[in-house]
Amino acid sequence: MDVQFLTVIILTYLLFGSTFLTLYTRHHSRLMIAVALAWLLEATRVGILIAGGLDPTIDGAWYRICDLLYIPVTCLLAWGVLSFVKQRFPLWVGIGYVAFSTSIVLVYISPLLQSFVLEIGGLSVVPAFQDSFFLSVLLMVPGGLIRIALGVVLLLFFSKGHMEGSLVCALFFIFHGIGSVKSPFESILTNQISGLDVTWFIEVVGLSISVLILVLNREQVERRNAERDLEDSRQSIANLIRNLPGAAYRCKPDAGRTMLFISQGLRGMTGFRPRDLVTTGKRSYLDLIHPDDREQVSAAVHSAIEELEAFELIYRLQTSEDETRWVWENGIPVIGKDRNVIYLEGFISDITKLRETERALADANKELSETICKLEEKTIEISLLNEMAETLHICQNEDEIAEIVSRYCIQLFPTAAGGLYLNDISRENMTLASHWNKPHFEGDTIVPASCWAFRRAQVFIAEDHGDYNLCSHLQGKEIDFHVCVPLQAQANTSGILHLQWSSPQSPRKPDQTSVKQLATAVAEHITVALSNVRLRTLLKEQATRDPLTGLHNRRYLEDTLEKELARARRKETTLGLMVLDLDNFKTFNDRFGHSSGDRVLKRVGEHLARTVRAADVVCRFGGEEFVVLLPEISLTECLARAEELRSCVARIDLTDIAIPGASVTVSVGVASYPDIGFDGDSLFEAADQALYRAKHLGRDLVLKAERLRSVS
Repeated sequence: MDVQFLTVIILTYLLFGSTFLTLYTRHHSRLMIAVALAWLLEATRVGILIAGGLDPTIDGAWYRICDLLYIPVTCLLAWGVLSFVKQRFPLWVGIGYVAFSTSIVLVYISPLLQSFVLEIGGLSVVPAFQDSFFLSVLLMVPGGLIRIALGVVLLLFFSKGHMEGSLVCALFFIFHGIGSVKSPFESILTNQISGLDVTWFIEVVGLSISVLILVLNREQVERRNAERDLEDSRQSIANLIRNLPGAAYRCKPDAGRTMLFISQGLRGMTGFRPRDLVTTGKRSYLDLIHPDDREQVSAAVHSAIEELEAFELIYRLQTSEDETRWVWENGIPVIGKDRNVIYLEGFISDITKLRETERALADANKELSETICKLEEKTIEISLLNEMAETLHICQNEDEIAEIVSRYCIQLFPTAAGGLYLNDISRENMTLASHWNKPHFEGDTIVPASCWAFRRAQVFIAEDHGDYNLCSHLQGKEIDFHVCVPLQAQANTSGILHLQWSSPQSPRKPDQTSVKQLATAVAEHITVALSNVRLRTLLKEQATRDPLTGLHNRRYLEDTLEKELARARRKETTLGLMVLDLDNFKTFNDRFGHSSGDRVLKRVGEHLARTVRAADVVCRFGGEEFVVLLPEISLTECLARAEELRSCVARIDLTDIAIPGASVTVSVGVASYPDIGFDGDSLFEAADQALYRAKHLGRDLVLKAERLRSVS
């Protein structure tokens, strides 16, 4: 055995092992660590043989022990290959290789199995498995051929580009198979080559070459993959930019914003081709901006360049068809090495639909706000109307109604002037009961026929003073808009609610529909309140007045007498009372009829009402009897007044009622407080007794009452 040659072999094995360990630290491939361990283990095996002084060709225990190192190396290689290619290589290939390696292990570690195999072959058991040429051929050649076949299959796979890891496995199987086929013939072909294990050397060298080819191939594949990924990324970015809904750009930081690049999205937004701005230079981007927005955009971009900050703009572009498109631009200055802006980059997006949506939303919000304001105004109007209705409901007379209407109309119609006209008793004229905000009227009294609302019995609206249908009570006045609403209940018009707007007071023209509705509602409340007050007044009049003569009746007299006595006591004044009775009135009725008698009573009542003072109260007590109350008058003055009334009645002309020359007379009893009595009953009883005495003394006479004696 040549020790020097084996030493060179050991050093070569160690060099290969350290080389693959270095590659493992860079690439971290488990196959590389497996190959490195294989080289180191083989170097160890040869070193042990040399140290033991054994010849690799001599059969013996030491040789078998060293040769067993082939077993873990084979298993380690199988594990490394299987682990490395399990994601890229069919699983059955790795499983088959492991199974085959396991069979070799079983052959080495089981002498019984070895003996059994040799006996079946009809051979005698020999100490060394390699010494039997026939058995070596039987066991090694088929396995080697199978490995070569697998290697060829993997080469076909690699040649078709199916699996990149198949190349190293193919070369490994081919070299390993050649080594296995050659092993039985190595004594003949190589004569052991000075003890060198040629089979193992071929296998390991082949595996090493395979791994080196794989590493180089992987680097090329990784480079190609990187280039392909880079190209795919570029293509994807190009497709993305080309298909964007907006336009990506790069331009110079000059005044005209000269475009260096702009995507195809520009054509979809404006109709202009990108090459019109970039290649041909037919127009600059600034030319596309709406003239009203150019100064604003230029100033914003210039400021962003000076501040080296990003900018966002919203402006309009003009399309090739002279249409206007709203766009949003987001850009940023790109800074060079010398801290100067070399160009601008950004993105332009069409937001026309968004602006239209925003405008529609703004219009909707404005409309909603106006609606809410109108609803709030309506709520306030309804609240005021309800409050006015409740207040009008408790009014006692027309003056209170007029005051309440004036107070609430100022709040309900703050920009309008107006007034409330009410019919007088004769219904021939309408009198201004109240007014507000200095209206323009012809006078305080108007003829009902001068108002179109009264004549038509419905709401009348005139938009300007030049209208030929303008109410005559407003002619010649500077009124832009006026409304007249009749106060109508059960076909009777009791008055007019008038509203007017003029430019100095109300610059904004009111809505006719709203004004009409509100004014009509106010007029309805006024009409109801006015009807209630007049109805209460009528009922009160009917309850306190005599329907025939129109004078107050007995009920009113009793209430008034107590009030006047109380006032006289409080002021320490006097109160006169007269009781009058027509003389022989029953005879007059029998002679001329009750109808004529009623006419006489009515005429006597009219004369009495005209003769007395305004503060005096004339009542029909019943039948042909009348009573007169005279506040703050002495007994003497009361007697004089009674005499005046008596003579006035005697002079009444009854020619149209009875026969010519017929007349009526009256007897009068007079009493006063405190001269005759201190309460109503005593006064009335004293005056009544004086009346009866006048009747007994001949009638047509006035007598003073006497003080009644007190009853103990």
